[in-house]
Amino acid sequence: MFKAIALMFKATFFTLLVLVLGNWVKWDGRTISDHVKSTMAAVSGTPDRIYRAEKPVAKSIDHAMDKTMTKIRSWKDRISTGENESQNSAKSGRSTAEIDRISPNERQKLRSIIQELNSPQVSHR
Repeated sequence: MFKAIALMFKATFFTLLVLVLGNWVKWDGRTISDHVKSTMAAVSGTPDRIYRAEKPVAKSIDHAMDKTMTKIRSWKDRISTGENESQNSAKSGRSTAEIDRISPNERQKLRSIIQELNSPQVSHR
């Protein structure tokens, strides 16, 4: 309880000290309080200036995003219609039936290799 009261007293004392010194101490012929006021007044218009400067950039970003989304939608349509798959098989000169045809013997070999790779390996020390 006493620690909380001491902390509140310290905070109050520090606040009063800053306020009093800010109004009494002079720097470049003006008090620190006046320096803070003029700086805050100069900075208060900054968001408007930044917003005005960012407007053209934001428009160009919106335009680029629209173009990108249009491309993505066209890719989505091509993928869903299977156009891309038929182009790939035409390029390779093989049909999808030839690609999918793997002999049972080869499948068994592949399964055994996959199982061997997935099994926990015992370290020999």
